[in-house]
Amino acid sequence: MTYRHCDILNQLDQSAEQFRFPGFNNVNYHLGTARLNGFRNSHQWAILIEEICWWPASGGIVQNLSAFGNGLRAKELAFPGQSAWQPGMIYWPHSSIKCSFDDSGELSYRNLQIRGQSLDLDPGEVTEQPEVPERGFAIMVHLIESFREKLLCTAEELRLVVPRELDLLVQLDQWLHPDVYLGELPSQNESFRNLAEVLASGDVSCYRPSTRPNVDWRLWAERP
Repeated sequence: MTYRHCDILNQLDQSAEQFRFPGFNNVNYHLGTARLNGFRNSHQWAILIEEICWWPASGGIVQNLSAFGNGLRAKELAFPGQSAWQPGMIYWPHSSIKCSFDDSGELSYRNLQIRGQSLDLDPGEVTEQPEVPERGFAIMVHLIESFREKLLCTAEELRLVVPRELDLLVQLDQWLHPDVYLGELPSQNESFRNLAEVLASGDVSCYRPSTRPNVDWRLWAERP
């Protein structure tokens, strides 16, 4: 069974309409950085969107992974207690970062770990971010500036989500992301229309963005 670019966009649109597609201005957390990976073979496709976020209610600085496609290990992606996984955010117990809160309820400069490596930040090295005046957010931005690649998934970690028989065809750190909370669907978005063509055809040259990317936390910092 083959697939068409419209099959990809239909799944993404349905996920957005059901609030399962990542929005970078989510009211629950603040975006730090993101990466998009696109996989395919002749019969299967997958898109994995990774976000590094400041999400105090979910433990502080976290990795969010959202997956879409027709060739994913659905049983392994469901959250505990979830009867079945649907395209969207997956259960990801392999976070690259560990952090904790101090007695004042702020994210601690100490007890930070990235991939098991302990960090003890000097508060003077962490620049305040007036757009989001929370210590944890400022620490996240500092860590992204210094350790972005270590914070994001490794090639082996991606394969915990996407089977090896699918080839990694596209990896993007910058693209035009739809504002799904204002009703913009992925099928109305240039980057995702191009991406669907790439995955359906296998031709990377189909990705030809003409608009400026918006994967920058400063563009999404103000909550609606």
